[in-house]
Amino acid sequence: MRAHGDFWKVAGWIAIALGILLGVAAPVRAEESEGANDHSAVQAEADEPTLTLLTVGPGSDMLELWGHSALCVSSGEFEKGVCYDYGWSPALDVSKLIVGTLSGERLFVPTSFPAERMLAVYQFRDVWKQKLELTPEQTEKLLARLRADVNEERAYAYEPVFDNCTTRLRDVVDEVTSGTLRKDSEASDGAPLRSFAEEGLRGRWIPLAALALGGGARLDRKSSEWERMAFPIDFMDSVEKRLNAPKERLFTRLDAPPPTSVHAGRVALLVLSGGLALFIWRAKKTTLRAKSGLVGLWLAFLSLVPLAALSTSLPSLTPNWTLLLLPPTDLLFFARPGQILRRYGSVRAGSSLLLGLLSALGLIEQSLVAVSLVALLPLGALALRLKQDEGGQNGRARAASSSTGS
Repeated sequence: MRAHGDFWKVAGWIAIALGILLGVAAPVRAEESEGANDHSAVQAEADEPTLTLLTVGPGSDMLELWGHSALCVSSGEFEKGVCYDYGWSPALDVSKLIVGTLSGERLFVPTSFPAERMLAVYQFRDVWKQKLELTPEQTEKLLARLRADVNEERAYAYEPVFDNCTTRLRDVVDEVTSGTLRKDSEASDGAPLRSFAEEGLRGRWIPLAALALGGGARLDRKSSEWERMAFPIDFMDSVEKRLNAPKERLFTRLDAPPPTSVHAGRVALLVLSGGLALFIWRAKKTTLRAKSGLVGLWLAFLSLVPLAALSTSLPSLTPNWTLLLLPPTDLLFFARPGQILRRYGSVRAGSSLLLGLLSALGLIEQSLVAVSLVALLPLGALALRLKQDEGGQNGRARAASSSTGS
């Protein structure tokens, strides 16, 4: 069992700590959790409470990149109310949180915080509030559900895109409003969910590279408005439109992020693979076996990310065609160059090209063009070198045969 646990830790750090699974609607930070369920200074709820959606924009830390959502209730001043939050976990150890998320453990528990405490934590971020104009019956039903979830500690398995702290709020608001949020919102008419995930990771090339390798096919389908409500800002916009709840800005982020690119991860992978391909083609003093081993090491290393993703049941990571582009069998390149290795290299280069073309033509739903080039560059260079070596060996054999015959 110890070995199994170590495997999950390694796989988790590779696939998630690099940026995929740390959350689209990020978990509550440690400093906020200090006030969990502490209502000693909170104003008592009146007979006609006010319900407010609190939306927090992206921050600078990894756990803050996609923002946050909470539902708050007050009977007078908003700051004296209580905020209900589905993004908190008692497992504050990051490695445990990562491994548990990968393995589908129910680590996240709904909780409540004094609104004043939440505002203090997020005062340097973009923050909006929206008053929900619900009927007394709807308000009572919503509060009963929130309180029951918190009091009974109804834990759930966190999924970064399809079941997070924002989708939990979306679902309960939709339930009490008789499907107002879901109605006519399930048409696949928007950008792929991958683009929303990448937006939060702008400029962070390692997490973006991990997302390119580990993100599954479901992230590349056209998204519906309902699915986009998994992201706090999009949820806020849908609530404004569908529930006639205009947003009011409370705070403005002070540190404007520098202009960066969502393509940094793919570009980095292409540069590294291109550099390796150039080395394989140009280096004269390095043996062909050493070059082959470098290709195997690089591609096998990259395959760890889709392998870890495939080991989970998370719908945002599976199924994943990337493993066909980066199979662990590439460790065969460590073998001595020969006829079998030449054939394997040619097959791998051809299959990478084919998968990239099928993806470009839309016959494979997952975006594979960049990753296919990441594999194809070193594979193509190595295949040409192996072919060249085979031609050289055949030429020397013919020359030796002619010399013997004469």
